[in-house]
Amino acid sequence: MEHVRACIVKKVIDLRAARKAAEQRKYRDMVLDAFDRLDHADKRTKREQAAEVRRKARNLF
Repeated sequence: MEHVRACIVKKVIDLRAARKAAEQRKYRDMVLDAFDRLDHADKRTKREQAAEVRRKARNLF
């Protein structure tokens, strides 16, 4: 009986650890996705600024 109880307790602990690991992966993926979106927006802003500089330069000549 003790062996069965020990196996059940181990399985519960393993499930909790697996759930915690899944939550950590989900959080990590969410953070990485947010940084990717920020990086994408930053690159777009830089492209727009460069295009604006080129437009102004063309208008000078």
